[in-house]
Amino acid sequence: MEPRFALLLSFLTLGTLGCAVFIFVRLRRLSAQRADAAVRAAATMAELHLMTKELKERQANEPAEDDHLSPGERLLRRYPGVSTGARPAE
Repeated sequence: MEPRFALLLSFLTLGTLGCAVFIFVRLRRLSAQRADAAVRAAATMAELHLMTKELKERQANEPAEDDHLSPGERLLRRYPGVSTGARPAE
């Protein structure tokens, strides 16, 4: 075997092995990221389920709507917050 051919063959072999190692490491990293994303998605879905349950309980406990009130007054009754007369001086 000629030395130039052996050198070329060894470089090609090293390059192929390097690519294979890179692909293997990248696939493992992607697999870990996918597992982490699945755990985070499950936690998020559990939190959304709790929030949905809480909102449904709130809606069940709310008093009946008054049809004679304007939409703004309905919002103020539902979310009282700070009164409009108590604004800080500018």
